[in-house]
Parts: sequence; C-alpha cells; structure tokens
Amino acid sequence: MPELYKAKVLLLGDGAVGKTSLIRRFVVDQFGDDYITTIGTKVTKRDLSISEGGVTHLVAMTIWDVLGQQGYTAVQTTAFLGARGVLFVYDTTRPETRESIERYWIPRVREVLGSVPSMVAGNKVDLVEDRKAAQAAMARK
Repeated sequence: MPELYKAKVLLLGDGAVGKTSLIRRFVVDQFGDDYITTIGTKVTKRDLSISEGGVTHLVAMTIWDVLGQQGYTAVQTTAFLGARGVLFVYDTTRPETRESIERYWIPRVREVLGSVPSMVAGNKVDLVEDRKAAQAAMARK
C-alpha cells in the first residue's frame, strides 16, 4: 500500500509576480492573464502520485498563496507555520522583485521557520523584451 505524505508549500514574493497564476496552472491547468490581488492567504490542494523504483508515493500538497505585501508579519507568521518548503517567485520584468526575495522574504522565512527546502523561480520571462540583457543583469547581482 502506498504511503501518504502531507506537505504544506508556500509561494512567496512581492505582489503581482504571478504566484496565483502559477498555482492555478499547476492545480487546474488553467491560465488567465487577469490580475486579482490575494488578500491574506489562499490555500489550494493538489494530490500527486509519484512512482520511483516500483514504489508509489502519494503526496497531499496544500499550497499556500500568501499576500505579496511586505510588513504583514502577523498574517505571514500564521501562514508560514508548518510549511515543509517554499517557492520564492519574482517577476523577471521587475528586478526589484528579485531583490526583495533576498532582502525581505528569505529572512522572514528563516525568522519564522528556520531552514526549509526552498527554490527561487523567475516568472513572466515571456514578457522580457531582451532576455539576454535581463539574464546578465540578474547574474551581476
């Protein structure tokens, strides 16, 4: 019988970087270019079945889309508790959103959770006019 793993994952980053769109695409395979501000947190669930070496693992993921405004520490602390991983998201067309991951979001997560598995994802790469220049600018930082 497959084992069931439960995992709470946070999507964090400044407002309008595309966190909600990424979740919508991952969970229900839909894309919309409309922008709706997340107020507080929105929790979505997705169950996965992962097979490795003839063994199947069931993963029940709860994905927490946390408001992108900095400074709402009480809301953030409550949302962060119990998380097993974080996906930090920034908008490749707005370099300041990447800088805020290092300056604000990573320190906030460490303050509340300590060290947890994390990844950083650049979103909206299709909107960058000069991708090579944007990549070079990010590499210099």
